[in-house]
Parts: sequence; C-alpha cells; structure tokens
Amino acid sequence: MYEDIDDPIEVATHFKEGKANPLAFRWKSRLFKINKINLCHKFRLGSDLIYSYSLSTESGSNFKISFNPNTLSWVLDQVYD
Repeated sequence: MYEDIDDPIEVATHFKEGKANPLAFRWKSRLFKINKINLCHKFRLGSDLIYSYSLSTESGSNFKISFNPNTLSWVLDQVYD
C-alpha cells in the first residue's frame, strides 16, 4: 500500500561518476537517513529526464523520490506502508 505525496524535499546527495546517490532527505522537518537504494530508473517527463529512486530508510520506512537534473530539484513521490 502506498500514498502519493508529490512534495518538494531537501536531499543530501553524493555525486560520483555522473550518478546522483541520495544519502538522506528532510521532509516535514524530519530527517530520514537512507539505508538502501532498492531501485533506480529513469524516465522522460516532457523534455526532462527524471531519475526515480525506491529506497529504504534507517527507520524502516520505504519511499519513492525523484530527481530532475535540469532544475536540480528533488520530490518525494510516494510513501509505502
């Protein structure tokens, strides 16, 4: 079960070899440390190439976030139960 969110978020990111690897993110004044990136894929949204990540956090929560390299913006897309 999941809930659609679509909120902008702040993400601490490690960039290496042309890839963005999220380390932690802040949502609603709460910090979530990323434990594991379960899946990363890319898709087109109009002319933008969006990178989508399914991840698990240290608190045991699961999220889907996305990164737009053209605008350098991150969005929390979904929260999983």
